[in-house]
Amino acid sequence: MDLILIDGNNILVRSHYGRAEVLDPTGRPIQGIAGVVNTVLHHYLKSKSSQIVICWDAPGKTFRHELYPEYKANRNAHPQELLDQIVRAKKALENLGLCQIEVAGYEADDCIGTLAYQSTQENKIVSIVSGDRDLWQLISRNVFVEYWPIKKPKKLFTLQSFSEQFQIDPGQIIDYKALVGDASDNIPGVPGIGDKTVWPLLQQGLTLKDLLVKPDLLKPSQAKKLEQYKEQALMCRKLVTLACNISLTLPEKRINIRSDIARLTLRTLGFHQMSA
Repeated sequence: MDLILIDGNNILVRSHYGRAEVLDPTGRPIQGIAGVVNTVLHHYLKSKSSQIVICWDAPGKTFRHELYPEYKANRNAHPQELLDQIVRAKKALENLGLCQIEVAGYEADDCIGTLAYQSTQENKIVSIVSGDRDLWQLISRNVFVEYWPIKKPKKLFTLQSFSEQFQIDPGQIIDYKALVGDASDNIPGVPGIGDKTVWPLLQQGLTLKDLLVKPDLLKPSQAKKLEQYKEQALMCRKLVTLACNISLTLPEKRINIRSDIARLTLRTLGFHQMSA
């Protein structure tokens, strides 16, 4: 593996809610921080020759809000104890010498997509660590996704295993969400067109563009809905498509767990064996 890209926000949030509570000496929860650091250490020890990069969502709105102001408007704000952990996690990872990326106006997924694309252009092998299915669209011969579902075992998707399980091309995830929508991100899709309709069509190799050209592939009522909501479907497709062309340069920065500050950080988080 040449490059490991970790979705910082996603892993921290899942660790905060999915792990037993861990408190620092002052009584503040740190299970989210510990989960991110543990993920980094796991991949570092597994493949020390790989470069590890953490990508974060930048604060504030993104280009997707400009396309659709209601994007993610249904989400509750994170509690302060979780927001504090994001700040502290970034500092902890800085102490470990880890490369961290965030770009104003973009999400971590977009940074991951850009770095994955750049690396595959150099024929590098990339592993993405996240519980976000939007990143499935990046799966290719050179890009794998270590998927973290909620309350289920982690699953490694390669191009072959993904195709065998779902019988679609990874890029068709974009067309699926454009049509069906994504409630978690408040993406509407096309009313009246659901999973049972779309999935068999995708498995035949069809896309949103195909359905717009040949609406007779749908039931008459659904074809009418697609025509009515054509612009919305195309907007949704833009929303779910990762921006893989951000102006990014990946610094040659490698993790260092042997420095004094790294050892102190690991001890504070409970990784006493690693800090010895």
